[in-house]
Amino acid sequence: MAKVVIAGPRNFTNKEFIFSKLLELEILYHDGKDWTEIVEGGAKGVDTIAKQYAEEFSYPLKEFPADWDKYGKSAGPLRNQQMAEYSDVLIAFYNGSRGTSNIIKQAMQHGLTIHIIPIQ
Repeated sequence: MAKVVIAGPRNFTNKEFIFSKLLELEILYHDGKDWTEIVEGGAKGVDTIAKQYAEEFSYPLKEFPADWDKYGKSAGPLRNQQMAEYSDVLIAFYNGSRGTSNIIKQAMQHGLTIHIIPIQ
């Protein structure tokens, strides 16, 4: 049983690529941890597509939107920490962006299983 964070940059919107990689990981991910919930940060790009994936495949969805008004520049890292504390697995579509780098770091610190999918 695994709560799976799906994260990546706001400017990456290739839904077909993201869906195909998620389906591939779901098929390969048979180490006793079936996906039970999709977790995402409520941003544009990969987060929005993660939400669509959850809806299309009937997964429960947990969204952690960043509260930029309350926390300013700390909102993104705080949201990432909350997602890492809540989840078991991270799937990161990664092109070197700061936000995705931060969620990878948080996932490592919290002992999540991490899958990094390089993107351009």
